[in-house]
Amino acid sequence: AHIASPYIDITFDENELMKYRQRMERWYWLVEELRGYSETKRQPIDDWMQSKLHSHIAAVTKAMDAFEFRQATEDLYFGLYNDIQWYKRRGGTNKAVAQELLSVIATLSCPFTPFFAEELWESIGKGFVVQQQWPAVHESLLLSSAGVQEELVSTAMTDIQTVKELTGMTDPQKIVLF
Repeated sequence: AHIASPYIDITFDENELMKYRQRMERWYWLVEELRGYSETKRQPIDDWMQSKLHSHIAAVTKAMDAFEFRQATEDLYFGLYNDIQWYKRRGGTNKAVAQELLSVIATLSCPFTPFFAEELWESIGKGFVVQQQWPAVHESLLLSSAGVQEELVSTAMTDIQTVKELTGMTDPQKIVLF
């Protein structure tokens, strides 16, 4: 799932291989969880997730076009994964968003982990992923107000956690933001 630049030889490291195996197992369980989403009502976090998804499509596409495979895999397998985790943490469970995520994950991962991609695509029930078009970026979804709002929430939560760690406070009674 993680490869070097086309200008550098790939080195084999068994420890790194085990890390990537664990990463793919986490992806497997994440996919299983996304399949179970059933919420039909949209929330602002759903708009944020779609915005992030299309940002990742753009980033992976740009990296692939430049033969920067390592950057493409980092964005896909690490960046998108982290954003989906944030989406879950903030209560996102929309079925339509989950279905779009599954479809895009399968398509983007096909060049790097084809067996994973085909298994995922088959579970969606759409034939073969290798025969599908590369996902298009919907520019209208990239800059949403929900995205800006969610970034503020994320920054505030990170800052609060940092302050708690620096002060040694584990369970403050009150937190004031200004």
